[in-house]
Amino acid sequence: MGNSADTDRAQTLAAYGNLASTGSRLASAGRQDTGDAAAYYRALLSGDSTAIARATAPVNNLISGQAAEERKAIGEGGNRTGGTNAETQGLNEKASGAMADETLKAQGGAAAPLANIGAGETSGGLSATSTLGSLSSQNRVQSQKIHDDAVKQWGDVASSLLLGV
Repeated sequence: MGNSADTDRAQTLAAYGNLASTGSRLASAGRQDTGDAAAYYRALLSGDSTAIARATAPVNNLISGQAAEERKAIGEGGNRTGGTNAETQGLNEKASGAMADETLKAQGGAAAPLANIGAGETSGGLSATSTLGSLSSQNRVQSQKIHDDAVKQWGDVASSLLLGV
């Protein structure tokens, strides 16, 4: 069975390992979130209609689905005055306008919150890693003092045995 110094050292090393793991995990998650937010923001601002459509697909799909349901209802109800085509065209224009509005809203501010989350995670991870370095340095100084004290105690014992003091 080891002494308390061995136990303390093992617990300290285990805590350092946990801190290093947490720091690495948070920094990695932060890099991923920040990268995702940057990619999303770049897609919205790229001017590439395919990239913009991909970035805004969730809300645009919802708008398109709602418009399709409304067109279906119009078709099933029938318009006896012959205005079905005009009404359907109006729905299409309304849906296109709503999609454009949603794209502009997304371009204006959707990426910033995720970027802030990613920056916070990255900061937390880097802080944990920095703390680990600081604690390791302090621990090394403390370990050296414990070693020096033990050597001095053995020296004192040997000296008293040899000199009969």
